[in-house]
Amino acid sequence: MPRLGDALEHEIHTLVEQAAELRTKASKEFHELLEEFENFAGLPTSKTLRNQVFPISTVAQSAQLSGRLDVNFHGPRHHHMLRPYTEKQIQPMTVAALATSVVEPTRFKRIEHDDPRHSAPLYGTGDIGNVDPEPISWITAFPGHESYAAGERSVLIPRSGQLNGIIGTATFPIGGVRTGVVSEHAIRIFCRSEEDAGYAFLALRSYTGYLQLKARAFGGSIPTLDVTNVAAVLIPELELGDRKRFGEQAYQAAVLRTEAIKKEKSARDLVEKAIEQS
Repeated sequence: MPRLGDALEHEIHTLVEQAAELRTKASKEFHELLEEFENFAGLPTSKTLRNQVFPISTVAQSAQLSGRLDVNFHGPRHHHMLRPYTEKQIQPMTVAALATSVVEPTRFKRIEHDDPRHSAPLYGTGDIGNVDPEPISWITAFPGHESYAAGERSVLIPRSGQLNGIIGTATFPIGGVRTGVVSEHAIRIFCRSEEDAGYAFLALRSYTGYLQLKARAFGGSIPTLDVTNVAAVLIPELELGDRKRFGEQAYQAAVLRTEAIKKEKSARDLVEKAIEQS
């Protein structure tokens, strides 16, 4: 491997170290925030629920079976997730009440195009949750393609896949996902502000929110979520000031992750430029 010079190598090393520190800080602060949120809201903690053994059976009233009959929805895990709300321990609100809209975009053409002046990066649901999301391809920037971008005031929900996979795993857009084209396989929860989006993300990444989304998936070999099911998920209705506080901190964790991506990209650009000039 060629040497690039002490000064340049030090600059690259510093950028990479800074990116790692930002990611570590974002991860640590978010997990601490999640635990604080669950305790504050009165939810069972994610740590507790992940290790909990649930009963093998539950009871559902006949009136509850009019909408759907599947065991996943009426099973003991989902029933347990809803108990804090059904037993009036926590005041609930739906995702729809917090959002301005919950949208499942229509499918669009994917014509690959390698000229950056006339193309846009396309992100799939398998990539949006990565530490540094990379587009699956570059496609022609069709009229209105901007409407498929996530922006900074949304939460993305993969709508299909195996139940032990990414389906129902809430994702906050970072890096290029904010401005690139996101596949229609991601349901969008659009919010009024970054704080509301941060709060929705935090609540849906709690184990109580996460398992509700999983339980609401329907279908056979490849389960699916739709807008109605995502919009109906219950989250804690905290006082407005508390929602804003938690949401702002969750949003800032995403800002740190995006800043880490930028620094790492700057380091790569320096390496590539130095190699090209050598």
